[in-house]
Amino acid sequence: MLNPDTEISSGALRTLTNYADIHPKVGMIAPHVINPDGLYNTQHFASQIWPKLFLGFLKS
Repeated sequence: MLNPDTEISSGALRTLTNYADIHPKVGMIAPHVINPDGLYNTQHFASQIWPKLFLGFLKS
């Protein structure tokens, strides 16, 4: 899923797929989210939901 204002850097998808190919035991990969000012976004949705989903999976 991508927001309509998402910009994908040249080669970003290739980098992710290459990593997945090299590390077949990895179950999930995700890119860094970078703000327009060039700083990493640490307040995005994924940083909030993935721990909850993971803990929910462990409890079930």
